[in-house]
Amino acid sequence: MLFFLILGLLLGALTVVFALQNITTISVVFLAWQLSGSLALILLLAVASGVLICLLISIPEVIKTHIEFSVLKKQNKALADENASYKRIVGDVAKVSQTKITETHTSVSSS
Repeated sequence: MLFFLILGLLLGALTVVFALQNITTISVVFLAWQLSGSLALILLLAVASGVLICLLISIPEVIKTHIEFSVLKKQNKALADENASYKRIVGDVAKVSQTKITETHTSVSSS
């Protein structure tokens, strides 16, 4: 946890240094839009928009994986319940078999 805090502080400090060193005003034109601002601001907006696009593209896969995981959890619970019931049945059969073996052994010993 401390590692991530230090890493975050380091990245934040590097971002501030980057922004202070790139204060030149530039103008960016895209289709009908025109944006003027510092070079650092424009680059950070470009990176942020790239991250946003990547997140939006990955959302369907994340949802699909979440649904598959939920289905597998339900199947796992059902199989665990079924396994527990089989173990109970096997335990009951073992008790009955042990009782019959004991009764047969006692009746044979008595004779």
